[in-house]
Amino acid sequence: MKTGKAAIFVGANIPMELREYPVTSPQNGQALLKMRISGICGTDIHIMHGRLEMPSPLILGHELVGKIEEINGEGFEIGDNVIFNVATPCGKCLLCQQGDSANCLDFKVAFAQNPENEPHFFGGFAEYAYADIKNLIAIPKEVDYRAAAVFPCAGPTVIHALKLGGIFHTHAQHIDTAVVQGIGPVGLFAALWLKKSGVKNVVVLCRKITSERKNTLNEFGIDQLVDTKIASEYIAKLTNGIGADLAVECSGNPQAFLQGTEILRNRGLFLVPGQYSDSGNISFAPQSITFKALQIIGSSQYDMSDVSDYLDFLKKNHDMQEIIKYSLKTFSVSEINEALTYAESHAACKVALSGGE
Repeated sequence: MKTGKAAIFVGANIPMELREYPVTSPQNGQALLKMRISGICGTDIHIMHGRLEMPSPLILGHELVGKIEEINGEGFEIGDNVIFNVATPCGKCLLCQQGDSANCLDFKVAFAQNPENEPHFFGGFAEYAYADIKNLIAIPKEVDYRAAAVFPCAGPTVIHALKLGGIFHTHAQHIDTAVVQGIGPVGLFAALWLKKSGVKNVVVLCRKITSERKNTLNEFGIDQLVDTKIASEYIAKLTNGIGADLAVECSGNPQAFLQGTEILRNRGLFLVPGQYSDSGNISFAPQSITFKALQIIGSSQYDMSDVSDYLDFLKKNHDMQEIIKYSLKTFSVSEINEALTYAESHAACKVALSGGE
């Protein structure tokens, strides 16, 4: 019988274990995916350090790009490259009924199942995965699956926040200065989207400026990388003392929220998709929201339409795919703990597991 390897989360601050399970045919309405690339998200790091509680044992990994190896249903063909969206909204609650399934009141994730139970492969950190067909999004032929694998979570996350802020469909052309806080995958995609959408000044803030980060942003067409320590002064000079029109918090650092409110102009828009764990509290003067009439919008999840819009962005910006895909640093499933350590070092734009492609 064919078997596959899986990296198993057994508890916070404990190295993952490697286990092997049998690979069987998918049930009705499911597809068996051969993992091509499965990204390590900041959320996975939070889970590993106990900042975001999850049960164990578990196969983590929600950034799965796979190839359909076997299918028991319609809508796709064997050999199709797909993104597996692990989000499972209930479809029945108030928000789902209002068309906002990304903020479902009874939200679940497909990988939150015990891998000791059949068919075992529920998450992305494994050589195979079983996915409900309804959770699959086809990667267009014009999109290199390796490019799609760099931002399959970060991209839709940013896109959903932009939609909530009323920006996505207007292409942000009315924005003169936008500030992106953080240079991880969420920040990089936010900066890329804003630049490609016609924003005049896209300023990226980070705490440690390196030549690698500068080079990555330059390849994305962005030349304003600024240390957070001088951000307020820099933005004030750039905008003649008015402040930024938009800030997108992508770092996850609680202090970044405070800085975001400070660098915005009156009636500035603050999108906050980055604070996705309990990383501590801050002292904050709420009257600044009132006096500056700030618009602050939180955004946590995304839905299938956001993934489709992400792939459409890559399709329309075909020239960026070669640049994007070469920012991947991959490891095998067996090297999961090494991969997690490397991801925490921020030495690469995107760290992922590879299924041998």
